[in-house]
Amino acid sequence: AKEVLYCVVTRLELDKLKEIVLDKDERAFVTINAVHDIVGGRFKKKAIH
Repeated sequence: AKEVLYCVVTRLELDKLKEIVLDKDERAFVTINAVHDIVGGRFKKKAIH
């Protein structure tokens, strides 16, 4: 069985996420998609710096 990790991150977090994933598994299959519409959920914006 394969494990799947689904994440939603900002553009500013994308490079760090790719670094973490590939550090854990250099053969990881990564897809990146732009999100244009979101329904439901409540996420607070937090400062990245």
